[in-house]
Amino acid sequence: MLHNRTLVIIGAGPRGLACAIQGQDIFNNIYIIDDSPTTSWSSVSTVANFELRSPMSFDLVTYSNNYREYSLGSILNQEDIIFDTQEAIESDSRRLNRVDFYNYICTIKSMLESKSNINFIYSKVISIYNNKVQLANNDYIKFDYLILAQGVVERLTPTNLKSYKQVTNLDILNNTYDKLLVVGSGQGAYDIASYLYNKGTNVGIYINKLPKIHQYPAPSYSIWQSRSALSNYCALLPSIDSRKRYITNVKQWGPSITPNNEYLLTTIPIYLNEDIKDVISKYNNRYICRTGITPINTLGLQQTDITTNFRVKGTDIFVTGPLSTLYDGPRVNSIISSSSTAIKIMEEIDASI
Repeated sequence: MLHNRTLVIIGAGPRGLACAIQGQDIFNNIYIIDDSPTTSWSSVSTVANFELRSPMSFDLVTYSNNYREYSLGSILNQEDIIFDTQEAIESDSRRLNRVDFYNYICTIKSMLESKSNINFIYSKVISIYNNKVQLANNDYIKFDYLILAQGVVERLTPTNLKSYKQVTNLDILNNTYDKLLVVGSGQGAYDIASYLYNKGTNVGIYINKLPKIHQYPAPSYSIWQSRSALSNYCALLPSIDSRKRYITNVKQWGPSITPNNEYLLTTIPIYLNEDIKDVISKYNNRYICRTGITPINTLGLQQTDITTNFRVKGTDIFVTGPLSTLYDGPRVNSIISSSSTAIKIMEEIDASI
């Protein structure tokens, strides 16, 4: 049933879109605020042809019997399968690359734009106060309920690299480099290194801490069963302390390297805490930086400010995405819980109206 309430969603990435899908039959008015919707997944912002791990888990209506027209399978003209378990998701053999996924979320955005009760606002958010979202043009939107789905930003470039030539994802997509140094030890760094290596670039990886080789590829359901990092196991744990212990254990896995990229650890030079001047000179003093990401935290929230139902305590504000990893899974920026988190948020809101 539609309620005469206004929902504002800040962020039009996969998690924000998943919330709009689940909320479209609850709210008369939904505003989705993002100055550049979906662009974090565009070919400009990420290397296009990387294969996604457990790709069908990126379906934005996973675990939901409703709104199947928004399923990844339906939109990509594949057989639509409803996954009921984490094992089924990770056992699925289908694969897609990031361009496929980008096209998928763009299609979802277009479908939502056609709804009379959903409006996209292309603007930055300046502040949030007194149930109002202040926009960059000094306009504001009043809300009854607010969902923060803002994603992440890349960390600042280390100061000891600023005197060298930094290239971007867009640069490596449009140009060929004989030599290039990748700085970082996480998923993004190894994705970039793999891409460059396969293009014939002489590529090296500069890191501060050597990953443990036996941790690759990242553990999957077959190893961890219901405790897979990509499941909702974390949300089922009874206390904050038990969730923190679980996340601590998961983080000991180290970077979640794309499957089949383990060869990188033996075929690409890895420089561990060596003098950056000596290392980068071997690569024409050029580098691409992938030193990690930081959740966008408009309200300066702590994990203890958020309940198990993703509500900010004492408010009608909800959180999905990296800020909610304590409750929906420890992999920062993982999309697999987008649907289940959105469903839980909407159930909480619907019960309170």
